[in-house]
Amino acid sequence: MPRGKFLKEGLIYALQPFLERGVAFLLIPIYTAYLSPSSFGQWQLIFSLAFFVLPLMNAGIDVACWHFWGNPEKYSVETVFINACLAKMAAGMVVLLGFVLPTLLVTNWEFRLEFSIYITSVFLLSYFQIFQQYLRAQHRPSTYLGLALSYAAILGGLNILGVTVLQLGFKGILFGNTFANIFIFTVGILVAKRTRAMTGRIDIKLIKKLFAYGFPLIFSNLSYVFISQSDRFFLEKFSSTHELGLYSFGSQFAILITVFIITPLFYWWNPILRWKIYRRSDGREIFSQLNQIFIVALPIVTLLMIGGVVFVGKYLVRNDAYLDGFLITPLLAFGQAFFGLYCFNTIGLLFESRTKTIACIVFSSALANIGLNLLFVPRLAMSGAALASFFSFFLMYILSLFFSQRAYAIQRNKLLEGGMAVISTSIALGATYSFSQGWLRPQNIDVIFLLPGIILAVAMGIINRNKLKLLINLVKP
Repeated sequence: MPRGKFLKEGLIYALQPFLERGVAFLLIPIYTAYLSPSSFGQWQLIFSLAFFVLPLMNAGIDVACWHFWGNPEKYSVETVFINACLAKMAAGMVVLLGFVLPTLLVTNWEFRLEFSIYITSVFLLSYFQIFQQYLRAQHRPSTYLGLALSYAAILGGLNILGVTVLQLGFKGILFGNTFANIFIFTVGILVAKRTRAMTGRIDIKLIKKLFAYGFPLIFSNLSYVFISQSDRFFLEKFSSTHELGLYSFGSQFAILITVFIITPLFYWWNPILRWKIYRRSDGREIFSQLNQIFIVALPIVTLLMIGGVVFVGKYLVRNDAYLDGFLITPLLAFGQAFFGLYCFNTIGLLFESRTKTIACIVFSSALANIGLNLLFVPRLAMSGAALASFFSFFLMYILSLFFSQRAYAIQRNKLLEGGMAVISTSIALGATYSFSQGWLRPQNIDVIFLLPGIILAVAMGIINRNKLKLLINLVKP
């Protein structure tokens, strides 16, 4: 594919996470005006529980698709797609019947019906996401972008309707997301028929291969969800839904590092292209150069993102009670930066089919997360939850670095990588401690992080054109 077309497509694919999270970001004035922190915390409990179930429904099939799409001489894109849908259907029905149905019939949870309906819609959404991957594999950026825009628009509109017009409280968010998922699933089926996505042949052996490749990833994905979401349950247990609401609010800004930087980057850098680079004779050298760029860029971008999103966020908030949630934003944001480096490290493990190793890495970090939450949350509340998440992501980064080098070794600048890790950790911990002691106000995060971010960016030469040209040349097919 010509470089210009590749870059254009990559940028279009990278817009998708911007659109979905951008809608949530723009809805902050509405959420903070109509919902108390406690009510927002209740929604987060339901959302987090659904997030726990999703890896079981996906069964690692989404990642397995790219593995087989990277070998087009063996299976057509349509064949992989139709068999991935069948595999996901089998996994999803087992989860719905084994978990959701008992939740609906057996438990006395107040919101069991709402949760059951919502998680069913999430299951349907996961099919649409597989179809989005198919569009990327088939290089259909216009269709991909049209569907992404449609979903973002209907999601935002239904949330506004439920929260402001119908005034359903946090249930307005829940029902808005539910009906948006059902809508886009229906549209996705219609578009899939037009694009002939479902014309592939059914292959039982391929379904087994999809499960064999993806099954170990269930545990790694589930463990990741535990690391990123379990703190909500610990806060609800050992603190209050009010504290949970503030924490969830602050984390919405921290996760923008992943949504606006890490995820778009990996969407832009198409997985099929990674496999092509892997098969090149100079593949290891290319990944080595990319690693050095990421090591330098991510901490600096994190500083700039923290300052930027908090600066905007302060003016979007309509209830000053939410502002204290910014206290944990820096620590969680740097945790997301280490998660991005973990994602890069695991590319080597995926190349060598070491999915079990990935599962062990994330599972070990999840166990550490449980212990750290039990240790910190009862004493430090939401600051303790942020510490537990940060150190868990840092552990994922360290373990992935070690095992990736054993499976797919590349040349690394140890001094540079170690130095940036120390700088990032020091800034994150120092800022959080200063805020908790009252030495600095969380509302001043924008100035505190933007200035050193700009200075460090200039000092490290990130804004140098040669670096940008190097990055473009390295990803050229």
